[in-house]
Amino acid sequence: MSTAGGVFPRWRRDGRELHYLVPNGTMTAAPITVTGTTIAPGTPVALFPRGSPAAARTRGAWADNTT
Repeated sequence: MSTAGGVFPRWRRDGRELHYLVPNGTMTAAPITVTGTTIAPGTPVALFPRGSPAAARTRGAWADNTT
C-alpha cells in the first residue's frame, strides 16, 4: 500500500479500502480492488493530518464509515 510505511491498519467494513497512519501521523486511505485472485491497491489519499482532533481519536476508536 505504501513504500513509506504505516501503522495501525484497519479495513473499511466493506473491504474496499485500507486505512492506516503514515510515519508523519497522517491518516491515509488506500482503495483496494479485488478481481478473482488478484488484489490491486490504488493510490493512497491523505484523509487528515497529524495533530487534528480526528487523528487524536484514532488509537482504537474507529468510526463506521460505510454508506
